[in-house]
Amino acid sequence: MTCRRDMEPCGCSTPEGHGRCLTDAARTALLAALDMEYRAAAVYEAVLRRFGPMPPFTHVLRSEQRHAAVLGALLEGHGVAAPPSPYDPADMALPASLWEACEAAAAGKEASAARYDRDLLPAAEGHEDVRTVFLRLRDAALHCQLPAFRHWIDLHGRGEPATGDAA
Repeated sequence: MTCRRDMEPCGCSTPEGHGRCLTDAARTALLAALDMEYRAAAVYEAVLRRFGPMPPFTHVLRSEQRHAAVLGALLEGHGVAAPPSPYDPADMALPASLWEACEAAAAGKEASAARYDRDLLPAAEGHEDVRTVFLRLRDAALHCQLPAFRHWIDLHGRGEPATGDAA
């Protein structure tokens, strides 16, 4: 197998050699993306613990968990051990209201998408598998998760619905 970085044989055919096929920038970007997913999942789980099972948090939490699993598998496929989440939902600082939590989540989705465009996608240059995953995660943030949070905000205004799953 040939390493994309230097087009020389790099031992990618063995699990221990495969990680060397990633540039340092791509490896760092993958770990950063995984960290973003872990952090978001911990925040959303903390919101659900405080306010009860409320959409869009119930749905987006499941998405974040799937995204983390995809990133972990991609790292593992390149011979890089995926670290466990360093975040405990019990330690996450939360806004005082569900409405404010939804506003913060929407802002977080915008920031996440911007980070993919500004930092993570350029760092994955030359690694099409990584770029494809990053594009899908950015698009999920912009076109699925952000609209879900905005819809909830528009639907409820500053008023707080009763806790419980209204989906």
